[in-house]
Amino acid sequence: MSDPVMAEQSLPTAQRENEIGLLDLAIMLAKHKWEILGITLLAAAYAISSVIQTPTIYTSSVKILPSLKSQPTATALLAQLGGGGGGFLDFGGNSFIAMLKSDTVANELVHRFQLQMVYGTKRLGDARASLAGRSEIVSGKDGVIKIEVADEDPQRAAAIANAYVDEVRKVMSSFALTEAAQRRTYFEQQLRLEKDKLTDALLALDRTPRTSLGYFEATRNFRFREIIYELMYKQYETARLDESKDAPMVQVLDKAVPPEGATITKRRLVVILSALGGFAVGMLWAFLREALNRARSSPSQAEGLSQLRQAFWGR
Repeated sequence: MSDPVMAEQSLPTAQRENEIGLLDLAIMLAKHKWEILGITLLAAAYAISSVIQTPTIYTSSVKILPSLKSQPTATALLAQLGGGGGGFLDFGGNSFIAMLKSDTVANELVHRFQLQMVYGTKRLGDARASLAGRSEIVSGKDGVIKIEVADEDPQRAAAIANAYVDEVRKVMSSFALTEAAQRRTYFEQQLRLEKDKLTDALLALDRTPRTSLGYFEATRNFRFREIIYELMYKQYETARLDESKDAPMVQVLDKAVPPEGATITKRRLVVILSALGGFAVGMLWAFLREALNRARSSPSQAEGLSQLRQAFWGR
């Protein structure tokens, strides 16, 4: 059997010189402890300085419950007439969040709170992007939508969060009025047509002698046109009422209020991670410096180090 000691002694000298054991590592750390400590403290001090200069952020939130579906007066009438209640505006969670995140809402908020000046941006698009980065809009499984806004000013954070609700109500109102106006215009046109048909049926009935065989048919046609006209008139009136009513309401469960304290940030973690990073850089620097010292002192590697220096620096 071969002797481990003899096997180790049989290794090339350059290979034994390149091996670094735990004792060598401890000696290296001891030799360069002040450099490693200095780099670590410098990284921690830089992190602390950056954290101190970071403005304090306050977060305010509002919770709302949007109407699942607008319920105009015509819905009840159509249900009674057997026409169903479909075809009306659907303000479900996804559509509602899309409206909250729309450029229309963002532009109104930017102008309302002069966010271009607050965020220090010249372009409207940049202000919208900054607002989006400071806002979080999520929908829970229970259908409740939470709007969070972060800002350096706690009063402004709460005001912007509540303003999201105001602006989306305006958007919903415009949609609702447009839909109601379209229905009112449609039924108004149909009402004119049915009125003409009812007039024609009445004239035909007056011209038909009561003793003739066609009088029964003329009477039935007049009654039919009269019923259709009444239905159209009721739908026209309900559409006209819906046009004058408010848009579907948004229920505010928890109104945004100015937060009492700043948002908890991971400042301590940032400093710790920066210090650890500085320590790692310090160890790497010490390791490279020790490796270079060994290379200079080793005749077998001096020529290789010289070639590396020449290839890197060109001289």
